[in-house]
Amino acid sequence: MTFVSVAQASRRLGVDAKTLHRWLGEAQIPLHSSPHDGRKKGVSSDHLQVLARLHQRSLTPLPEVPPAPIPAEAPELSAALLALPERLAALQTQIAALQQQVADLTLLLQQQAPAPVSPAPAGQPSRRSSKPAPPVPRSRPAAKTPRKPVHVILFDVY
Repeated sequence: MTFVSVAQASRRLGVDAKTLHRWLGEAQIPLHSSPHDGRKKGVSSDHLQVLARLHQRSLTPLPEVPPAPIPAEAPELSAALLALPERLAALQTQIAALQQQVADLTLLLQQQAPAPVSPAPAGQPSRRSSKPAPPVPRSRPAAKTPRKPVHVILFDVY
């Protein structure tokens, strides 16, 4: 018994997967799990033949093995692979040079930077006045007073 997935069966019959499910229900043919992947469902090739006969369908053959690659592409690929170690060595040299430049610039910046200002000791008062800071404005205004309710008079018309 050869397992045929639902997708393959619908392609071979030339119908949508929903139609295939309906036909399987009408013929009372159950779906089975794939022996290789339990998540995939399908039918046996014998059941697929039965469905094709019931609905006067011919089964299109599945494509055979995919075509072999063209041998003309292989030399181009091997030439690119042979050049790869040289390019990697050049990149490593560039990275080393960039790392040295970053180290030199960092050292230069550290020599040029002013000395950090240390904060005043906790026991001594600062030169600033002891006024409290002004309040920070709120991002949205304070809530307005609620509006008075509106009275509506309804009339019944007879």
